[in-house]
Amino acid sequence: MLLRELFEAPGKTAVLAFGRLNPPTIGHAKLVDKITSIDGDHYLFLSQTQKPKTDPLDFATKMKLAKQFFPGINIGHQAVRTPVQALEQLQSLGYTDVIFIAGSDRVDAFQKLFDTYNGQTDKAGNVPFKFNSIKVVSAGERDPDADGAEGMSASKMRAAAAEGNLEAFAQGVPDKKLAKTMYDAVRKGMGVKDVVAAEDVSPENEKKFHNELDDLVHKYFGDSPDEVKMKKKMRKVKEDDLNEAVPLVAAAIWIIKWAIRYGAWPVIKWLLKKHGGKIIGGAAAAYYIDQGWDWVKDKIGAEYAQMLIDNKFEIGMAVALIIGAVALKKYMEKQGDKLVKANESLMARS
Repeated sequence: MLLRELFEAPGKTAVLAFGRLNPPTIGHAKLVDKITSIDGDHYLFLSQTQKPKTDPLDFATKMKLAKQFFPGINIGHQAVRTPVQALEQLQSLGYTDVIFIAGSDRVDAFQKLFDTYNGQTDKAGNVPFKFNSIKVVSAGERDPDADGAEGMSASKMRAAAAEGNLEAFAQGVPDKKLAKTMYDAVRKGMGVKDVVAAEDVSPENEKKFHNELDDLVHKYFGDSPDEVKMKKKMRKVKEDDLNEAVPLVAAAIWIIKWAIRYGAWPVIKWLLKKHGGKIIGGAAAAYYIDQGWDWVKDKIGAEYAQMLIDNKFEIGMAVALIIGAVALKKYMEKQGDKLVKANESLMARS
């Protein structure tokens, strides 16, 4: 035996996944099978968010059910609420290498996150996690239209629970003996007997997933390297770039007054969502968006800014409205009654 081998501790690998499991399904059973198929110590960490439509089960209930469904794996931890905290926990247990199981559409995003911040200091100057290696592996594809585990999702089960359909709900339960227990718990967590269950974050809403991942990065590490570069560029952008702001602001206020007159907030938002990106591209727009609602209030006044907020305008849409106001005003004047009718149609659909 080499002398080096006497003093070097052997590597220790953890294989893990992080999920909502709200509720646990036969699809999650496949995830557990994937975890346990890889050499190492096996962990399944659970989120702790609870909301009636999307996350009806509280953490303690999920823990209890998951331990009954998946007895051959370490389930959850009270101190772990995010994937970063899961890695912190594993590091404290002495693991040197990590294999992280994620949905096929999440692999690249998680690999980039872990590669970027492995061994890096957070905002407090601490190093949350540092491993010899972190590898993200796909849990496999999910076909929402398939029968069995491949097509099962927590959102389908929440919908069945909301509809009062125990039979459909039971089809997705890993252990049918616990179907009624979990069914009752999900309905209780929803708070009402008949609600419309919300869809899962994955894979239908990619934007929300990436926003949540960005929020996680900001919470621990502040701005990402790409954001740091962008902010350096944005610092060069000054408010003087909007020297022609007077006609823009006047046009923006005209648009808001037009929306008030016709109750036309839906069509204004539709126009901004469709054309806003063309209007506000570039570092200048990013700068104004970064300034937030204070910038909007400064330009059009607190009263009009509050109307946008009350009508659920996003900050990017508000900035687009101001920067593109002259063009939008001309377009709206040209379209006239067509936009009013389009707005009525949008309102009828909502």
